[in-house]
Amino acid sequence: MLWAAAACAAPAEAANLLPTAAAKELEIATKSRDSAAFSAALRRAIAADPGRKEAILRNVVRAYPEQSAALLMASLYTPSPLAEARRDDVVTIAYPRAGTNQTTVAPPKAAAESVASATSESESELKYPWSGNVVLGATVRTGNTDNAGVTGEGTVRFDDGPWHHRGKAAGDYLRNRTVTQEQSYEAEYEVRYDLDERNFTYGLARYEDDRFSGYDYEATSSAGLGRHLVKEQGHEWTATLGPGFRVAQPSDSESQERAVGARFTNLLSWELSDSAKVENETEAQADRERVRINNDVALKVRLVEQLSAQLSFGFEYRSDAPDDAEHSDTTTRAAIVYDF
Repeated sequence: MLWAAAACAAPAEAANLLPTAAAKELEIATKSRDSAAFSAALRRAIAADPGRKEAILRNVVRAYPEQSAALLMASLYTPSPLAEARRDDVVTIAYPRAGTNQTTVAPPKAAAESVASATSESESELKYPWSGNVVLGATVRTGNTDNAGVTGEGTVRFDDGPWHHRGKAAGDYLRNRTVTQEQSYEAEYEVRYDLDERNFTYGLARYEDDRFSGYDYEATSSAGLGRHLVKEQGHEWTATLGPGFRVAQPSDSESQERAVGARFTNLLSWELSDSAKVENETEAQADRERVRINNDVALKVRLVEQLSAQLSFGFEYRSDAPDDAEHSDTTTRAAIVYDF
C-alpha cells in the first residue's frame, strides 16, 4: 500500500519540480499522446535552462515513464550556442525517421524567428555608416521662363547611433535656344539627433546662388524639433518645425537683408513595391520679408541593384517676386539615380 502510494505520488512530485510552463506543455502533450509535441516541449525546457539538463530528464522520467522514446532522443540533445544565448527559443536537431534512412528536421517557429533576428542584428551591426546618391538628368521649368536644361545633385549621409548627418550639393543649368536663362547652385548640411524612437532635434545650414533670382546669394539656417508621425515598414511621415534666420544680398542693393522667421517641413514616403517608391516633400519658410513654399513629388523606380529612374515635379512659390514676374514656378525633372 505504501509502495503504491509513493509510486503514484512520484510523477506528480517530479512534475512539480519542472518549470511551470514546461510542466504544463508536457502534460498537455502526454494527454494528447502527441510524441512530437512532447519531444519539442522537453527540448524547450532543456534549452531554457541547459545547466539543469540532467535534473530535468530525471524528473521527466519519473513523471512520464511512458514517453521513453522522446526521453531517449532528448537525452542526446544539446542546446546550440544560439539557444543558450536566447533561452526563450528552441533549436530542433535532426533525427532519423523510424524504419527509414531519411532524416527530417523540424525547427520550431520560435527558433526560426530567433535565427532571423540574430541575422538582422548582425547585419545592422555591420552596416556601413556612409550612404548617399548621385542624380543626373534633364529639367524643364515653366513660370517666369520656359527653359530646359540639365540638373545634377549629390547627397552624402553618415549615420552614427543617434546622430545623422546629411550633406547635399545641387546645380541647374537652363537655357532657351540661344541664351542661358538660369544657372543656380545650392549647398546644404543638416544634422539630426534622435531623442527617442519618434522624436529628434535638427540643425540646418543652406547656401544658394541663383543668378536669376534677384539675389546674389542667400544663406539660411534653422534649428528645431522633428517627429516621425508614422514610421512603419514601407510608410513614413515626418514633420519638423523651428525658428530660422536668413541673410541675403539683393542684386540691386548694396545692403544685406537679414530676417528672423520660421521653417516647417513635411515628408511623406510610400513604398509602392519592392522596386518603386513615391515621396512628397514640402518646405515652407516665412519671415518679415517674404514667404517661400516648395513642394516636390518624386517617383523612383529601381532598374537594377543600385541604379534607378526618377521622375519628379516641383512647385515653388515666392511672395517677394518682382511686380512684372509671376510668384510661382514649376519644375519637371527626369533623372537617373545611383545609390551607394
